[in-house]
Amino acid sequence: MSLRARLTLWFLILALVPSLFLSVFVLRQLVSTVEWWDSAGAEDALTSSVAVAKTSLKRLEADLRLSAAPLFDSSRQRPLALEPGADDRKFVERLLADLGLDFYQVYRHDGAHWHRVADVAPPGVTRVAAYDLSAELDDGRVSPARPAQSVTGAFALLDSIPGDSLRGPDATIVAVGYALPEDFFLQLSAIQLGMGIFRRLSVYAEVYKWYFRVAVFAVLLLVAIAAIFAGRAIARHLTQPIATLSESFARVDGDAPVYVEPTGAPEVKQLAESFNAMTSRLARARAELATAERAAAWQGVARQVAHEIRNPLTTITLALENLRREFAMLEPEGRARGQRSVDALRREFDALVDLADSFYALGALPEIRAGRVDLNALVESLVALQPWPHVELTAALDATRPLALGDERQLRRVLRNLVKNACEAQPGGGRVTITTRRGDTPGTVAIEVADEGPGMDPATVARAFEPGFSTKGRGSGVGLTVSRRVVEQHGGSLDIETAPGRGTRVTVVLPALAEATA
Repeated sequence: MSLRARLTLWFLILALVPSLFLSVFVLRQLVSTVEWWDSAGAEDALTSSVAVAKTSLKRLEADLRLSAAPLFDSSRQRPLALEPGADDRKFVERLLADLGLDFYQVYRHDGAHWHRVADVAPPGVTRVAAYDLSAELDDGRVSPARPAQSVTGAFALLDSIPGDSLRGPDATIVAVGYALPEDFFLQLSAIQLGMGIFRRLSVYAEVYKWYFRVAVFAVLLLVAIAAIFAGRAIARHLTQPIATLSESFARVDGDAPVYVEPTGAPEVKQLAESFNAMTSRLARARAELATAERAAAWQGVARQVAHEIRNPLTTITLALENLRREFAMLEPEGRARGQRSVDALRREFDALVDLADSFYALGALPEIRAGRVDLNALVESLVALQPWPHVELTAALDATRPLALGDERQLRRVLRNLVKNACEAQPGGGRVTITTRRGDTPGTVAIEVADEGPGMDPATVARAFEPGFSTKGRGSGVGLTVSRRVVEQHGGSLDIETAPGRGTRVTVVLPALAEATA
């Protein structure tokens, strides 16, 4: 399984496990609540409450009918005088007290509305607000046809005075009853309504249980889908840099550095930076190894070539000296022609000697005999000879006379080779400047050789130190290779700074003489 798949799976597990436990807990609570709500005890309690209330009302109604009959009879016989202090009022009060009733009221219709015209309570009973059924009589919510269950809490029987119309002028209704709590009938209606709703909902209790299960399962499914997408996104974000590194590793062959863009977490970025540094070092090591292999191959060839050239050169030298002596005995005209031929042979002979020396030096550099080297004096001696008259050779010498620790003979050869290359880069004439100075780092000195030639492109600079490589039509192509090897043997460095059309500057950095740096 890939790293991305494993990360996605772990994210899914981490998301689902706590969600599963929470869902099971919530589901159990919901189902328990529904089961408790649907239990028989709750329904029995509601049913019993309603039954008790209805039974009580029926008993009250039966008692009220028996108790209210004498008052209704008295009201039918004649109109009662119910003013305060009247005998009829006192009679009604005593009768209410004896029968256990709470009020006796008379209502009269004026042709538009009902109005309470009398209200009698048992002796010693004081009500803050008397019961008033006028509004309910107007709306038809109470009538003589059934016991009145008023929103004010009054439970009464109503009787119309015989011979009177219920809606005509002077229509009269007598109300006798009990005073119950104000919200008694409202609470009873609420209980009845709640029991009806409870019974209807009980039918759906099992459905609700499955609904809750399906809902929890749907939530878990959504969490799983969200976790998969989130896990894939996070895993892709984490593994993409690693996958890029893996692909980059497959492309590494050492010939050229392979780079990746450092992205992702800090640790992954650091890994990418380390990979870039590794490939850069690998490419440099590969290039250095190739250079070393070519140099080693050239060293063997150079030693053989130098050996093969030097042997006949010795014979040629003796032959030239013999010819020179033989020409001395000729006539002046013949001697002159022979001398010119000998001089031409001598020049070619010197070129062969220089070539042999270069190959010999490449094949086996002599041991360095370190000593005091005055860089200013070294430059002055070369400028004084000026073997390249077509170029203006100038020196910019450090007044502090920098001293190097090295082999003067070999450093002279290096300087002469660098100046020669600078002069040959300007076949039509120009200027070459040799500069001496203190090094950029403590304990070093430097020589710079700058020309005004055509310069070199980066590809040419990259091959400049390869044995046998030369941009000129002639030459061995080992001069810069030997020069750098000599400088490196001294513990220094040789660097080229150039660009097409801007000339070339070669800088040789050498260790400074200890007494000069003290």
